[in-house]
Amino acid sequence: MSWSRRRVLGAVPGLGLGLGLGLGTIPWLGCAGRGSDRRPPQTPSSVAVELPRITRGTFGRGSGLYLVEDHGVPLVAMAVAVAAGHRHERSQEQGRAAVAASMVLEGMEGGDRAALLGRYGDLGATPYTSVGRSLLVLGSTVHRDDAVAALRLMLGNLRRPTGADDAFERVVREHRESLRAARGSAEVVAGLGLLLASQGVEPPASLLSEGTAESLAALTPEQARAWLALRLRLDGLTFLMAGDVDEPQILRWIDAATDDWPPASEPAPAIPPVPERLLASARPRIVLVHWPQLPQAIVALGGPREPYGHPDEPAQTLADGILLSVMHHELRQRRRISYGVQQRGWNTRLGVVTQLWAKVEPTRVGPATEQLRAFVERFEQGALLVDEAVIDDRQAAMIAMMHDYHGAEPALGQLRRLAEADLPARTPQQRLAWLRSLDAPQVTAALRQLAHPERLRWCIVGDSAVLEQARSVLPREGVVERTPAELFERAGAA
Repeated sequence: MSWSRRRVLGAVPGLGLGLGLGLGTIPWLGCAGRGSDRRPPQTPSSVAVELPRITRGTFGRGSGLYLVEDHGVPLVAMAVAVAAGHRHERSQEQGRAAVAASMVLEGMEGGDRAALLGRYGDLGATPYTSVGRSLLVLGSTVHRDDAVAALRLMLGNLRRPTGADDAFERVVREHRESLRAARGSAEVVAGLGLLLASQGVEPPASLLSEGTAESLAALTPEQARAWLALRLRLDGLTFLMAGDVDEPQILRWIDAATDDWPPASEPAPAIPPVPERLLASARPRIVLVHWPQLPQAIVALGGPREPYGHPDEPAQTLADGILLSVMHHELRQRRRISYGVQQRGWNTRLGVVTQLWAKVEPTRVGPATEQLRAFVERFEQGALLVDEAVIDDRQAAMIAMMHDYHGAEPALGQLRRLAEADLPARTPQQRLAWLRSLDAPQVTAALRQLAHPERLRWCIVGDSAVLEQARSVLPREGVVERTPAELFERAGAA
């Protein structure tokens, strides 16, 4: 079987694991929601894992291009990425990139949001904006016959947003409401606790693109309008394209859409350095978050990870998958004290943090935490993964990677990942080769490294009784206690 966006893969693999660690009979550990606990699907070893060719280049007046060709359907997923992401913000500017991205879709050339969306709708497109660590992105998907018109519209939208004061007030209100809603999510709070433990920044919410209620309250319409305007220059754009188009066509489309683009008159704003105080921040090992009357406690563990494109990242990804499977099997399937086990990644200004968390019955937090701690300690003592587990998980990861390019819009998301970190076009192929070469000793070494006490971080969220259980089974050194509000705002902030 070879790669094709028109082909539906015949089987979705689960993640298998066999460990001689005295954890009971574990013939197969599947991720939550995949397959059956009794007879999970086996990974099809006959699948030929292939990735599409990615083209990367620089053209015209310094703009960049990432392209994946897929001629199965006459659609093109496209995005214009501006070097105006979260890492461009100084400490007093948190949230400006996110608000500026939202304002792009609030109107163009003096018109309002409804008029702008109507112009996109005439082309069969629904626009979206997003902000990452490095980029502010405007994207849409259109029929290839409308691609030139859509690209012109997107560039005009970026260059001439209306930026009305009443729209700004509504956008800021929506962002602040989003932050308030996040405070009510125990999973988000646990993730912020792990960010505090991994990166030592308070409040940890300031590491993310949304900003804080304090920074949003201080933001003015003029500052939001200037954020994008100062950084919108042709040599700071990267065009992301996936679908029914080839490189010569793309270059013609971009030339046509940028023929009236003015030359840059000033240097681009410099990316501010990370303050030394952040790099030197103390990092607690364990964060206990006091949340009275929380009906389901959260036990989370994780820590810093290498970014996509780093040689160690594939082995760390498999190691995290194995740990997630153990959490699912031990806490949910065997002991039945968990309401769900999941994984979340946080890509912050200071790097990547992975969070593995379980919703746990509050009265069983102690046994759940003790079981997870005992598992990771076995690797410090020399436990080894078996070859069969790594073979299955490796194949599953390779197939998942291939599936990430299964269609124009998923492929565009992968191009966005490359552009965010300014990675070479060959990076996915290199990552696939690293995955193919992984064996049980290498993944064991990665798991042992991630489980090392100097690297592993914990966050427990619950009431006083829950936190007391956690204290009884976790190390006593490097422990701090916070409230949910303290993870979102500086002490004393409104």
